[in-house]
Amino acid sequence: MSRKTPTFNLLIDRYREQLELMSIGAKCSQKVVQPARAMLLLSHGLTWKQVSQATGLSVCRVEYFRRRFVCLGPPGLVAAPPLKRTSSLAEAAPIVQQQRRLSPKQQQQQQRAA
Repeated sequence: MSRKTPTFNLLIDRYREQLELMSIGAKCSQKVVQPARAMLLLSHGLTWKQVSQATGLSVCRVEYFRRRFVCLGPPGLVAAPPLKRTSSLAEAAPIVQQQRRLSPKQQQQQQRAA
């Protein structure tokens, strides 16, 4: 079900022209076209499920982009880049390789020093 909030309605009114340009792919990335269309369809009273069927986005993504649009405006329609995390194995690999190069005697000396 589509939940309209005063904030959402005000933002739609304020950015309608920009959203219409974004929804046809004019002067913006193709990644923004579907979320922009979703916001316009939500403003016409369609439910999240109807919008997801019309745009090809999942219901969760429609809700996600709506929340981002309310918080950030049109820049919120660009999906946030994923967080880059290094695995603990990547950090441990150089240490393990160094330990393998050392002789058992050198390893004992290094452990005593630490």
